[in-house]
Amino acid sequence: MPVYNKSSTKKRPAGTPSRALGQRKRRRPARLQTEGNTEPEPEPQQETGLEPEPESDNVTGEQARAPVENDVWIVGSSIIYWAQRMSVKLLDSHLKLRHRGVLVRWSGHRGMSWFQLLNVIKDQLSLKPPPDFLILHTGGNDLGSIPTGGLCARIRQDVEHLHEMLPGCTIIWSDILPRITYRGCDKVQSIERKRKRINRSGRLAALDVGGRVIKHPDISHTCKGLYLGMTRFI
Repeated sequence: MPVYNKSSTKKRPAGTPSRALGQRKRRRPARLQTEGNTEPEPEPQQETGLEPEPESDNVTGEQARAPVENDVWIVGSSIIYWAQRMSVKLLDSHLKLRHRGVLVRWSGHRGMSWFQLLNVIKDQLSLKPPPDFLILHTGGNDLGSIPTGGLCARIRQDVEHLHEMLPGCTIIWSDILPRITYRGCDKVQSIERKRKRINRSGRLAALDVGGRVIKHPDISHTCKGLYLGMTRFI
């Protein structure tokens, strides 16, 4: 058997092509990728404000197969609408909690009034089983048009009605957030006082039926950066 080494191998003369003219280079077949992120980027969600369809939840594998232990509904106005969009963009529709058995369903509607809340929830109940937790975040669009006493009374009435309609559900009041400007009102300080009264009434209504409260203490109208490009949507 001949043994080849550097001294015995012949060098190709300069200018000689490495293969015959017209001969195509053989391409290696593409290897199937079995590790890492091989799935294509998801298509952008349409601006519907409704809960994403299951195939666009960005939840796969063990997360999708995890049994549902806590069904959480988040219902409210445009803040919920935009929170859902950012959740899908940065995390997933279930806030990365699906593997823990948490199923999050969003129902955000821009310009929503508190007086539309019951109808929105009843529409959802016609399509889905009752939730284990119901987070309510609406009422901010009513501050400039509904008297304080009337709005407080309606909130308490609706919370009690929801408790009777959903006896196994924990109702969670989410405080109305402060704004830089309020629709239909120039006196921001007076509306701020009204907002705090409404929040106190909503907290008591939820706690009286065994519910919970979310206060958002870190969000203030003095933090202008929180409102850049968003003041007209809140």
